[in-house]
Amino acid sequence: ILQNIFATSKPSINTFISWILSFRNLELIMRFEDLEFVNFKNIIEAIQNIDSPSRANVAKVLGLSKTTVSYVVSNLIEKEIVVETEAEDNGKRGRPGLGLKLNEKKWSAIGASFDSNRWSYVRTTLSGKVISKELGELVENPTPETMIESLVNEIKKHINEIDEYTLPAIGLGLPGIVD
Repeated sequence: ILQNIFATSKPSINTFISWILSFRNLELIMRFEDLEFVNFKNIIEAIQNIDSPSRANVAKVLGLSKTTVSYVVSNLIEKEIVVETEAEDNGKRGRPGLGLKLNEKKWSAIGASFDSNRWSYVRTTLSGKVISKELGELVENPTPETMIESLVNEIKKHINEIDEYTLPAIGLGLPGIVD
């Protein structure tokens, strides 16, 4: 997936979800049109966008069964993509549901953009918050081979320097017309 991660402060949730769901430790292999993929994507978007997300709130907002939401959320928690937060007392009867949020401390994504004979790199959280930005070394007389070599070396360096999991894909931005 080619995406210039520098063009927006909040990369597409579809991009992140497709990366997450293709991760080798996730047993579920899905295509974009699979209902399960759609549920995963919609639930993560809801967790990111609604006030006080809980399993019950997400189910209500999306019109999904609580069982479906609970199944998806359990998988996301198991993979450490989502974490539960303290329950908020909303003044209603019964036990308040546990809150949900994206695990900002466990996962990150790396983006790279080539411009003016050098790569620029960015690392973001799952919600698109920038953790770090860095300019790579200047590539003298760049050829496709030297550009790729520089990219691979820098990405390896970045991956080795971080503690959290990195999504199994990298967003790339390249100038010019792409065929």
